[in-house]
Amino acid sequence: MRFNVTQHFLQIKNGRVWGRTGCGFIINETLGQCQTGDCGGTLVCKQVGAQPITLAVYSLGKNGGADYFDISLVHSFNAPMAFLPTGGAKCARGGPSCPVQEITFKCPSEQRQVAGCGNPCDGKSNCGPNNGTEYFKKSCPETITYPKDTSNTIYTCPAGTNYEITFCP
Repeated sequence: MRFNVTQHFLQIKNGRVWGRTGCGFIINETLGQCQTGDCGGTLVCKQVGAQPITLAVYSLGKNGGADYFDISLVHSFNAPMAFLPTGGAKCARGGPSCPVQEITFKCPSEQRQVAGCGNPCDGKSNCGPNNGTEYFKKSCPETITYPKDTSNTIYTCPAGTNYEITFCP
């Protein structure tokens, strides 16, 4: 599934995008439940979904400057994702991708969650690299795997760039 983040269409300059899996909603109702990324049983999310989630984070034209974006596995992993600029944008280095389907299936036993792979740094602001985060880093080196993992994991493009977020690329 592809989700386009365009400057013209998008009113929200800062945001997060994640996929939900294993969802079931009652026809003509807004109540239901998802195995991963659930938003308190509602169809329209008003908060970040429950872990495990693969999270795309963006800040567009911050203070009139560049766009900043990344893929974070700090809140665990539930689906492969790519976050790429479109339309021949003149970005320094493209965008992050985590296309590895096997992360959940090969997840270390201590990190296994229903329909996902947990991160031992989830909810810990001062957590650093460890065996659990290294599992993610080896699988998806372009992603943020612990709270202060900002070396080559945050991408920039000129303000006004359009993007495409793809689930299961």
